[in-house]
Amino acid sequence: MNIKPKRRRCKDNQYELIIEENNYKVKFIDSHMQLQIITIGKLCYDLLNQFELNDLKWLNEYDRHIEHCTLYESTLYAKSMQKSMSVESIVEQHILNESLYIALNKLPYTQRKRIVMYYFYGYSLKEISIIENCTIQAIDKSIQRGKIKLKVFLKNNYTVKV
Repeated sequence: MNIKPKRRRCKDNQYELIIEENNYKVKFIDSHMQLQIITIGKLCYDLLNQFELNDLKWLNEYDRHIEHCTLYESTLYAKSMQKSMSVESIVEQHILNESLYIALNKLPYTQRKRIVMYYFYGYSLKEISIIENCTIQAIDKSIQRGKIKLKVFLKNNYTVKV
């Protein structure tokens, strides 16, 4: 049985831990670009495993909590001017997004596809008409009718009780 911990690693950690029937191994490429597989003891394996976990903890800390941009006066000013959303606003936006997703799924396939291509993927009417081999007017009319259906659905079904 070949058990390998599934976790991301820092690009500097180029080894892989392997367990095969109570045999603990480390697999890596040495400085001569040769693949090496070395059998190690359980204590050494546990230490390397703990090192990987600590490294992963640091990577997560870096990704989630450390600023990843150069701070200039302009960026600090822009951040200070940003208004944070309240929990209520975030929940309301989430409910609206869910309602929009449900409404989109109620549209006919062609209308839904055209609306998604136009609004979500940024295709122009001309590009969509070329892809679907029809006129720009047909695409525009289909999108407009789909928008009307979406508005009606959202108006009838989207209510937030305060």
